[in-house]
Amino acid sequence: MIASALLIVIAVSAALVAVHLVRASAPGLHVPLVALVGALSMVLIVGALIVAAESGGAFGKIAGLLAVVLAGIGLVGSFGIVERLLAGSQDDSA
Repeated sequence: MIASALLIVIAVSAALVAVHLVRASAPGLHVPLVALVGALSMVLIVGALIVAAESGGAFGKIAGLLAVVLAGIGLVGSFGIVERLLAGSQDDSA
């Protein structure tokens, strides 16, 4: 139980650090950072599928499914954001 709570604290801390870094970075770096988030989401999906497949209990399968869904949302969202950012930069240069 303590290990699960520790992992949740680490995940939330990593998310807060990521948000802080993106907000503090220059606007020109937002596209590469969001693209990196998309790539990390793909890695998370693979890891979550492995966890769900190897888990013997119901909690592991549910946690793996939840991780796949959330990483999928992050992946689709990052593609949409990158497309909007690139479309906005093309409009500015024209």
